[in-house]
Amino acid sequence: MKADEKVELGKIISVLTDYHANGSYKLLKKNVELLDDPNYALMIRTTNFEQENYEDNKYINEHAYNFLKKSKVYPNDILMNKIANAGNVYLMPDLKRPVSLGMNLFLIRINSELADPKFVYYSLKVNEKYIKLFATGAAAATITKALVRKLELRLPDLLKQYEIVSIISNYNDLIDINRKRIQLLEESARLLFREWFVYFRFSEHEKVKIVDGVPGGWEKVPLSELIDFKEGPGLRNYQFRDEGIPFLNIRTFGNDEIDLNKVGYLDETEVYEKYKHFLLEEDDHVISSSGTLGR
Repeated sequence: MKADEKVELGKIISVLTDYHANGSYKLLKKNVELLDDPNYALMIRTTNFEQENYEDNKYINEHAYNFLKKSKVYPNDILMNKIANAGNVYLMPDLKRPVSLGMNLFLIRINSELADPKFVYYSLKVNEKYIKLFATGAAAATITKALVRKLELRLPDLLKQYEIVSIISNYNDLIDINRKRIQLLEESARLLFREWFVYFRFSEHEKVKIVDGVPGGWEKVPLSELIDFKEGPGLRNYQFRDEGIPFLNIRTFGNDEIDLNKVGYLDETEVYEKYKHFLLEEDDHVISSSGTLGR
């Protein structure tokens, strides 16, 4: 393989599989039961990556994990949606526990003698729009194993890949550190708010008399008197464009943040003709009303 040449992904993959590679629906139903309570192994799902949450999980017992031996997931494996946002790619973190592949995902394991798995992940991640061009289907776009193998990427030599990955990883580490700092500050703000406005333990609260369940001088007011509530429109896939006005939906919401890399776009003319009253302004509050309720 020549350095910096275009290579089909299939030539550097050692494993390409999915949940259903382990057997028929009948066998899967007989041997695998999804559990809500922690158990031997975690079953990784798209929602874990989209919400950056590895605490709200589904689990399987040891028998099911071993039955699903063809789709055991290890750190630095690449996972790809094969339906619903087909082509989205994720890098498996090290969760320090057994992990099994969820449904509707492909597991892509790179031959590390031919390419650095993280480099391949970063290359695929920045080219998700290109990957989505390979998805087919009118009702729900899907991507097949054959198409995954045909995806092309440019590979420098391994030493250059390691160097690039090292630089990107350093930046990602800084981003993670800053994100954790922000989370600590936000948690402090939440705790302060709870102390003041839920437990009423604000400064010199001992001197204030509680009247009808609230401190004297306070009043209870229906939220409807303070806000203008709107529920977003229902849209069809054909309405989305490659550019235009960003449209926020549930999958764009993470933990206390909005990921603008996951937004879809609507035609500007259509928005101003049909949906102008849904346009967001600075300091508006956006809350999910389905899926991750209340986020």
